[in-house]
Amino acid sequence: MGIELIKVTSVKEIINLDGKTICGAKTSGKKSPIHMVSAWAHHNNLVLGQVKVMEKSNEITAIPALLEVLSLKDSIITIDAMGCQKEIAENIKAKEADYVLAVKNNQKSLYQNIEDEFRFANGIDVFENIDMGHGRIETRKCSVINTFQHIENQEGWPGLKSIIKIESTREFKNSDAGKEQATRYYISSLTACAEEFQYIIRSHWSIENKLHWTLDVALRRPK
Repeated sequence: MGIELIKVTSVKEIINLDGKTICGAKTSGKKSPIHMVSAWAHHNNLVLGQVKVMEKSNEITAIPALLEVLSLKDSIITIDAMGCQKEIAENIKAKEADYVLAVKNNQKSLYQNIEDEFRFANGIDVFENIDMGHGRIETRKCSVINTFQHIENQEGWPGLKSIIKIESTREFKNSDAGKEQATRYYISSLTACAEEFQYIIRSHWSIENKLHWTLDVALRRPK
């Protein structure tokens, strides 16, 4: 495609939103364990805010409450498939930020439209890299489409500009396990190249590795 842009990741903070049940939050009794939605600033390694998910509710109601109290202007918000909701996308754009949202079968029609788009589109920007470490070889291929033909009701997703496909293949060097393959889809209000989208999407793991894992270690009760 030849998109010539200043890399948005060099000038914008990436904020990862994700939910986590707090380790050790339920010890006895009938109450549900505490589940929190956190906002993690990827470049600054900082928790920006947290909202407790109320009992008999879920992250879909907690995410807008967290977005409401944060200053998000000129940042990029990444959320897993639970947060792929039109209202959440609208809230992010209202905060003058951009979104990258994972799409799964909780948005069945959108998911199928994206599959069709990648099946028939011609103008696809592609970036592939290979990561070798921890006894495995992982190949990740990121494909991006900016002109849509098969996305129905796309105006319902505020500012939608890109759809992204990530194909990953993992091979273990010293194992007979064979290959592990996965395909994941995303939507975004950004216009960026495939290399940059791959970086943004990979950044979402930092909230798992640097926040959730650390909380598990710190809060785990001894047996």
